[in-house]
Amino acid sequence: MKNLILPLFCLFLMFFLSGCGLMEDAFKAGLIFGLIIIAIVGLLIWILRSVVKLLIRKGILQLSE
Repeated sequence: MKNLILPLFCLFLMFFLSGCGLMEDAFKAGLIFGLIIIAIVGLLIWILRSVVKLLIRKGILQLSE
């Protein structure tokens, strides 16, 4: 279920932002804007995971399981 929360939230956000009506093809503009947001959030999560793994490997960060 955790794997589906972020894509569902981004899909909801994408459709929510598409209804602005201030320009022609508002749906397409919202869709593209939503895809850009998804790409940025995915990139930030990927970078954060990489940094945490690097810190754990270096011994700077220790997580108790």
